[in-house]
Amino acid sequence: MTHKKSALLWGALCTSLLLAAGCRTSDDDEEDSPRPSPSQTETVTKVGEFVYIPAGSFRMGSEKGSGRGPVHTVTLTRSYWICEHEVTQKEYKSVMGALTTKLTELAESSRGGYGDDYPMNCVHWFHELEYCNRRSIKEGYTPCYTVNGSTNPASWPAYSEWTTYSCNFTANGYRLPTSAEWEYAARAGDTTTDVLSYSGTTDISELNDYAWWGENSVSAPGAYDASAKEVMTRKPNAWGIYDMSGNVRERVWDLMNGWGYTEADEGAVDPTGPEESSYGATLIRGGAFNDYNGTQCATADYFYQPFGSWLEWDGFRVVRTATSATETAPVVQPEQSPDGFVKITAGTFYMGCSAERKNSKDKVLATNDKAVHPVTLTRDFYMSDHETTQAEWYATVGSYPENLTPGAVAAQKPIIFVSLYSAAAYCNARSLAEGLTPCYSVEGKESQDPATWGDAPAKSSEAQWTISCNFDADGYRLPTEAEWEYAARAGNSVTDAYTWSGTETEADAAEYLWYGANAEKTLHEVKTKKPNAWGLYDMSGNARELCWDVYEASFSEDAVIDPTGTTSDDFSVSKWHVVRDGGNVTTDSADTGLLLPFFSVSARTKNQIFSGTAYLGFRVVRTIR
Repeated sequence: MTHKKSALLWGALCTSLLLAAGCRTSDDDEEDSPRPSPSQTETVTKVGEFVYIPAGSFRMGSEKGSGRGPVHTVTLTRSYWICEHEVTQKEYKSVMGALTTKLTELAESSRGGYGDDYPMNCVHWFHELEYCNRRSIKEGYTPCYTVNGSTNPASWPAYSEWTTYSCNFTANGYRLPTSAEWEYAARAGDTTTDVLSYSGTTDISELNDYAWWGENSVSAPGAYDASAKEVMTRKPNAWGIYDMSGNVRERVWDLMNGWGYTEADEGAVDPTGPEESSYGATLIRGGAFNDYNGTQCATADYFYQPFGSWLEWDGFRVVRTATSATETAPVVQPEQSPDGFVKITAGTFYMGCSAERKNSKDKVLATNDKAVHPVTLTRDFYMSDHETTQAEWYATVGSYPENLTPGAVAAQKPIIFVSLYSAAAYCNARSLAEGLTPCYSVEGKESQDPATWGDAPAKSSEAQWTISCNFDADGYRLPTEAEWEYAARAGNSVTDAYTWSGTETEADAAEYLWYGANAEKTLHEVKTKKPNAWGLYDMSGNARELCWDVYEASFSEDAVIDPTGTTSDDFSVSKWHVVRDGGNVTTDSADTGLLLPFFSVSARTKNQIFSGTAYLGFRVVRTIR
């Protein structure tokens, strides 16, 4: 699919800039003939929060009022699933890591419309496309949107630098509906075109039952203080879809390039809008809480908003293309990961980074990650979406590490002062408590229960433990170094420049990580920055993280499968294990604290097996059998 480039204006609410845009005008794939459109009384398939919309034809537009006609027949050859509700603030935050600054400001001003189950508003078109792809990746679907040649938002530049973007409508990931898909679902079989019709009723006197709009969203009759309301608190339309005629308006994919339809639109098949926009804007559908006369609540009505505008009465909902035009069976839902964990699917990636790391005096430092090489991981695994917290540690162990004084205890901060010995003991203890098979065994110990191991040897001890790991067990363990970098990259393939978990842009790094310049020499609560594209937090910054591998001073350029580090009988070698995320938030040293390259996804250092430090923690993984 090719796209034309055109100059797009952000509009009065944004700084003027040039963007390139393009939209697909039709689907060239051969499709089966569409099924007849379901009637208002026909049972519609619903799976979870999504309603199945079979392909069909309908009359789009309205003869009532200017800009809504001429009425014309549109055929949709792709069946699709549409969410029954507008994307909520809770859903948005779970994918993007935080609400937009605009919505946060709204909440701080004590305005209405703020809370987990309220529709996500104060969000612009660029945010919405990023949300769709991040959610698709997180749930194991194929992303629909390509920006500057990539489907991975972790590699997308700042919004102002988007030069090309497109939508793959055959992908099964989340996306915005087209304007035609939106109206087809909003009508829910309603064929009225000679009067204004609403999603759920053709009578404006019944609109209060189906929509939050200017009449019922205010504190008192005649007031002008309307605000958004929680989703799904009015009646749904005949197909079980809520808030299509009110609450917040909803962005769609189509660009805006003039009012009304033309005779050429008659008989349109899978329309996706014009290829460019002289308005610098996209269409927006459905009424909103601040529509005081109800005309914009009509299913045939539409308006537009500049790409970069983010208003409190504008939101969005998502759809997913079905697997075939005649699909009637529910889609297979992605496997649900345990709470607090993300499923990481096995794959191949390039590990390391060839860029030079320099200190504050511009001196090139020796690095141990420069031999970029292909790595294949054959095991799927669950990875904790956060560093192990002090609360989790205490719940399993019943005490804190010796050097973690009571004054330093903060339940949701990463556990620190952890050695490889104590981390292995924690993993086995937690595995046993949850009925899982422990991964770690200590040579000479008959049991995998750490309660029988006795005290771990100290640095000065001559009797060191030899620990082995069973990677086929389903219990908790430390990630290997390769598993850690694979997950931290989250699909990011940049190896010739430093990149961070969540972004390639240094200016955006503070949104994703705590590091020397913003951490104020202390660790912070987990999950207080944005996650990477796979939903993992703090993979760059906050605590350093212990990995399983015995440390090697440098990589080989050879391809490897499931690497676990070097093996050696020499304890002077094997006592050092890999630590990833080489930065240190607890110091302002210009060599390791303030400089972002030291927090990149490839940065690595080491730690002795029997000691912990004030900045060293870990996160756990579990092999999926």
